[in-house]
Amino acid sequence: MKRILPFLIIAIIFGGCIWAQEEVSSRRLALRQLVEKADSGDAKALYDLARLHESGYDSIPVDSLRSATLYFKSAEKGYAPAMNYIGFRYYTGNGFSQDLDSALYWIRKAANMGDATAAANLGYLLTESKEIAYDEGEAVKWLTLATEAGVPEAQMKLVELKREVWEGLPVDSVMAIGEEYYFGRAPIAGVALLVIASEKGNSKATALLGDAYSKGVGVAYDHQKSIDYFYKAANEGDPSAQFIIGELLEIFPDAIPDSQGAEYWYEKASQGGVKDSEEAYERLIRIRD
Repeated sequence: MKRILPFLIIAIIFGGCIWAQEEVSSRRLALRQLVEKADSGDAKALYDLARLHESGYDSIPVDSLRSATLYFKSAEKGYAPAMNYIGFRYYTGNGFSQDLDSALYWIRKAANMGDATAAANLGYLLTESKEIAYDEGEAVKWLTLATEAGVPEAQMKLVELKREVWEGLPVDSVMAIGEEYYFGRAPIAGVALLVIASEKGNSKATALLGDAYSKGVGVAYDHQKSIDYFYKAANEGDPSAQFIIGELLEIFPDAIPDSQGAEYWYEKASQGGVKDSEEAYERLIRIRD
């Protein structure tokens, strides 16, 4: 063993050196290919190369002027993320002369191309920037686009702007929008709508809030809040929630103080057409019949 161990260590070191050399070679090859694609006019490659020149990477030095030039070339070739980034730099004045008109021009151009981040940025600027005229109507338009694409910050801002409008809608309308968002790409906004629908007495909305807290979807995971919402929905008559509470009490009889037992809730769920966990789940997550 004493004779073998040094050779083993040498082999490990030698193998590690070969791996490191291969990694460097692979990285250099990827960089060379990126530069070649950028030189050929590929818009995304120009953007990626601009980012590398902005921060420096491997053999690519930090070069702010080169970086800015590449960003503009990418934007001029129609790459929306480059447009959005140029707009952001014009707005902050970081490396660019601050120019609000140019900022709005580039960010709006990217948003019009469907870039969700740009749409979120535009919605934010139109409602939060002290230097840009407030326009809630246009902001809601762009924030809605970004929300539907799943941008978390856009969802939170849209909820802030539209809460009163949503609160004034009929509960069925609130529920329809809430389910669409919750089961789609905008669970943060979906949960906000479900809260409104729950407060208006919709038991399924209350049950879905239990689902949200049990999974950490649209909200932070919270076991106790999940139980509270499911139990509230069960008492409001939601069959899925009733079955879920039955299952909970069957395993943990003391989980809900002063509650009826598991069999009571299973019977209630059965009367509502839910007789097993699969039916409970399918009925709960069904968006439309």
